[in-house]
Amino acid sequence: MLIVRFMRPMLFLASVALCSQLSACSRHAPIYTEDEVRQFVLPGIPREAILQRFGEPLRDWKNPKFEDGSTNIDEILYYFLPSPNPPTNASWVFSGFQVRLKDGKAVQWSATHRDTQVGP
Repeated sequence: MLIVRFMRPMLFLASVALCSQLSACSRHAPIYTEDEVRQFVLPGIPREAILQRFGEPLRDWKNPKFEDGSTNIDEILYYFLPSPNPPTNASWVFSGFQVRLKDGKAVQWSATHRDTQVGP
């Protein structure tokens, strides 16, 4: 049972990443770098400013439930960049980020990275 609870968030993130890859061509999300996110998303910045700068998140998880019962955040925004087209071999490439919010303001953010392997 504990394994299932642990795997659920991992499966969610994998499905979100897959959805972002499949829908990236039709979405007109702004392109940004890890440094731009680092400079902009500071503790205390309002949710509205994040949405204005980066657009609508791919996923907006309100009132996340954690196994330890912690309530230090009440929302997580998930952003993903589209994959390069055509795909290229790449390792540990910035591919998006998550912002944890409490009372409508950023508490912290974390980067998402990906590896891409093309061909045999």
